[in-house]
Amino acid sequence: MREKFEEELRKLNTAIITMGKMIEVAIESSILALMAHDEDAADAIIKADDAIDDITLKKKKELIANEEVIKKWNSRV
Repeated sequence: MREKFEEELRKLNTAIITMGKMIEVAIESSILALMAHDEDAADAIIKADDAIDDITLKKKKELIANEEVIKKWNSRV
């Protein structure tokens, strides 16, 4: 059980780092698009933001599912 928990923590850490990099790129791109008044670039940034949202939602669902498993396990102990 402990090994699985630690593996899940590693996966979460990797996802957070990935999201951070994606957000960094989005901020930089947003500034450049704003300075250039580039609507097409702005639209692409908005669409790319959906990927960040998807990762966030997926990780939240996984954390909730893991919390339920832990609650069940603790109720047996």
